[in-house]
Amino acid sequence: MTELTAIQATVRAFAQRSVRPVLETYDRQPESGFPWPIVQQGEAMGLTRMTVPEAWGGAGMDLVAAGVALEEMAAVCPGFATLFAASLWGIAPLVLAADGAQGRRLLEETPPAEGATTWLAALVAPEMGRTPTVRAIPQGNGYRLEGEAPFVFNAGVAGLYTLFADAGEGMVCAALPAGSPGLRVGHPIAKLGLQVAPAGDLTFEGAWVPEEN
Repeated sequence: MTELTAIQATVRAFAQRSVRPVLETYDRQPESGFPWPIVQQGEAMGLTRMTVPEAWGGAGMDLVAAGVALEEMAAVCPGFATLFAASLWGIAPLVLAADGAQGRRLLEETPPAEGATTWLAALVAPEMGRTPTVRAIPQGNGYRLEGEAPFVFNAGVAGLYTLFADAGEGMVCAALPAGSPGLRVGHPIAKLGLQVAPAGDLTFEGAWVPEEN
């Protein structure tokens, strides 16, 4: 068995064993709340940090392996797959652009979203072809964020938000921990599907991001 097929078999077994039995509870009855117990199991397997380098505490998967893992999850429940994929999207700017020290610091200092274990991320980015709705205004040794970001997956449950904002003469990418002053999460958006993966609007009202983030 190759490493890739091992990942496939492991995630398939997890989806069948832990996810399928609770579909009725979480995906078809949204009032049941967020599936923290299942997410915590997924985190223990590395599903919330699939592409994060092992040196940063991640699973160190490449995109092919992450795609295989998400495919196996989606075969049982697309909502759970979206939830874990949204964390992968949120992590992507760190993996691609942060240096080792910065990446480790942002991941290690980010407070878990639930209890002492669960770690989720969310990506805030403008829709393709549209003007960014979040502005980054230089202030001191950082930026002040103003604006709104609609329909962000993992809003309200993520521990870290990575976002692209309009800085006037270009874009900046910033990382903002959940609970930061000036960051407001709206009510969960009612959707026709993917009920397990929460989505909501984010409002930035003077949220400050230091230059090192």
